[in-house]
Amino acid sequence: MNTAENSNRNLKRLVFALFGVVVVLAALLIVQLTRQSPATLENQPSTGTTADAAKGDSASGGNAGQVSTHPAAMTIGDPDAPVVLREWVDMGCPYCALFTTDTLPTLISEYVDTKQVRIEVNVVSFFGEGSDRGAVAAHEAADQGRFKEFLDVVYAAAPEGKHPDLTEAELVEFAKQAGIKDITAFEAALADPANLARVQKETAAAQAVGVTSVPFFAIGNQGIAGAQPVSVFRDFISSQGGS
Repeated sequence: MNTAENSNRNLKRLVFALFGVVVVLAALLIVQLTRQSPATLENQPSTGTTADAAKGDSASGGNAGQVSTHPAAMTIGDPDAPVVLREWVDMGCPYCALFTTDTLPTLISEYVDTKQVRIEVNVVSFFGEGSDRGAVAAHEAADQGRFKEFLDVVYAAAPEGKHPDLTEAELVEFAKQAGIKDITAFEAALADPANLARVQKETAAAQAVGVTSVPFFAIGNQGIAGAQPVSVFRDFISSQGGS
């Protein structure tokens, strides 16, 4: 009797163990597929608006021949580059900071400087008041011609894995470090409710077409999410018409 009971117990343990292994393997497979498969875009609007997003059908030609209406001051690279990589960021996003400091320099060197790709950056606000202030500040930095410099300064100072407060005083200091000349205008922009309303509108538009996390990237109608390794971006650009 004891022998039979022990055998049953051992059999149950084996079944539970095998079930656990299957669950773990399935989870790993899902994660791997999620990381490797481009997202499709939903309700994609015309190219170049701040509401452009990353969900829908397969892309063709990497935006070649399309005219962008994206603000030139928030674009990195040659306006005539044949491939447009659109990016959505939040100034308070630690993974946006990771991408900007670790991956973006390589993409600029390999694709932007060689005039193959231009990057259109959209700044949204997903993480509260600090992100609101950061987005308004980024737009003002663009208006003063120091957008990329401002991104670099803010993200270089970002705490690892945390959302920074991005207080007004901190943003003003970042602006000075980024070479923004008219600090009075910068401070006025932070205090202007109309600028916050614009950020909120652009954020809502991005969410409406499927951008629900940052950083997010799209070429044509295909997108990828997260601070992926350089190799993922190389494959993505190549698959969407880049060389």
